[in-house]
Amino acid sequence: MAQNAAIDPVVEETNGQAYMPDPDVSVKNSNGIMDNLRDKYNNKLMQQFDFFAPEIAIRVDK
Repeated sequence: MAQNAAIDPVVEETNGQAYMPDPDVSVKNSNGIMDNLRDKYNNKLMQQFDFFAPEIAIRVDK
């Protein structure tokens, strides 16, 4: 069985491993989301990338 299969996005954000827009930002406005993230994380160089996939996974051999 996979250990730690569930990921808590709030914990990930707290640990600096995820970016989350504020809940009052409409997901229908991608420019608004990016503006919110740039302001929230004080990073004006953030760019949006669309990989045309709902999820990206990276396999790491141990």
